[in-house]
Parts: sequence; C-alpha cells; structure tokens
Amino acid sequence: MIGKNGKNSIIYSAIGLLFVFLLWFLLYFVVANSYIVPSPLLVIKESFYSLLNGEFYAHLLSTVLRVLIALLISLVLGTALSLISHLSKKVESVLIPIISITRSLPVLAVLLIILIIAPRGVAPIIVCILSILPIIYSQTLNYLNTIDLKTKQMLSVYNVPLKKQVIKVYLKGYSPLFVKEITSLFSFSLKLVVSAEILASVYKSIGGDISNASIYSNVTQLFSLTLIVCLIGIAVELIGNLVSNKMEKKYK
Repeated sequence: MIGKNGKNSIIYSAIGLLFVFLLWFLLYFVVANSYIVPSPLLVIKESFYSLLNGEFYAHLLSTVLRVLIALLISLVLGTALSLISHLSKKVESVLIPIISITRSLPVLAVLLIILIIAPRGVAPIIVCILSILPIIYSQTLNYLNTIDLKTKQMLSVYNVPLKKQVIKVYLKGYSPLFVKEITSLFSFSLKLVVSAEILASVYKSIGGDISNASIYSNVTQLFSLTLIVCLIGIAVELIGNLVSNKMEKKYK
C-alpha cells in the first residue's frame, strides 16, 4: 500500500507535469510554428510510436546500461573511499583536492579529451563517473561523520568487527537515504549520459537518436525523445522516494 506521503508525492508530481504541459500548449499557440515548438499532442503520439518500436528499446537499453555501469563503478569507488577517509584523516586530506578538482571539471571539455583516447561508446560512461563519483563520496562521508560518538564508543568497547559495523550500523542506517539518493543520481546520470551520447554521436543510443533527429530537423521526434528521457527520470525518482519512505518507517 502507498502511504499518505507517497500519495501526496504522486499527486504533486502529477500537478507539476500538468502545469508543464499547459505551459507547453500555451507556448505552442503563441509561437504558432510547429517547426519550432511542435504540438504536445503530436509529440505524445510520436512517443507512442517510439514505445511500439523494438529498435527504440534496444537503443534505450544501450543508454541505460551505460548509466548503470557508471553508477555501479561510482558507487563502489565512492563508498570505499568515503569509508577509508572516515577511518583515516590523512587519507581524507589527500583526497580533498582530488575530489574538488574532479567536481569542478567542465563536462564538455572532459568529453572532448576522452574522445581522443577512448571509444565513443565508453566516453559517456567515463564522463558520468567523473561527475557523480564526487557526489557519492561527499554524501557518504558526510553521513559517516554524523554517526553518534556514543555509538562509535559502544562499537569499540564491545569489539564489534569492522565488517559487522559497516553492515549492521553504517549501511543499515544509511539505506533509506541511499535509495533516495541513488534514484536521484540515476535521473541525473541519465541526463549526463544522453547529453554525452549526443555530443559524441554514439550510434544506436537515445543520445544518438536525438542527435539524428536534430540533424534531420525532425523537431517532433526531438521533443518526443527528450520527453521520454525526462519521464523515465521522474518515474525512477518517484519510485525511489516511495521505497525510501517505506524503509524509513520500517527502521523507526
């Protein structure tokens, strides 16, 4: 069953989407040029055609796989580095400038450099990792640093093994927030990967399809694919919020 907060979240999200579509309709009538702003109804119709096309799903799977690979690598590295930094201030000091530099890297410039040394299909993954790794590292480290001092002392007094500490105390308490953050990062990563695919002209991907639609001035398809990507991101975030709320109630 969906709780009250979950229902409210869905209702408010639906209201927000409705507001966006109303603005879109208004802009469509004001501009009165379907080559600049296509009709929302035509875009929705085009989206249904895409959803009935097997090739679209193959391209979508290719893009989503890049997102999942980037997320998995970033999650493993970010969590491991944050745990080490939490246990060793020396390591944290060494990582501070590295994480800061990584966080401030311009995505477009990095992508152009990566394209020189890496295949086009791999470049979006690397760009995504460089963008979300600092976020995962910082958020996880902040959580670890907020754990109660008395809890740490208790773990030390009872000689609780480090593995058990990580699983039973650190990760269990972080899991509701983790679900919410990881689904939000999925949405963010999807936008990053699609953008990188467009710039890198990655064949057989959602970004590649958007690039082709732009080249051939197929504005309706361009809007349609962009809409689908946005809706996927919103859906994943909503599911993440619902699961996170349930987990928070369970652990209370």
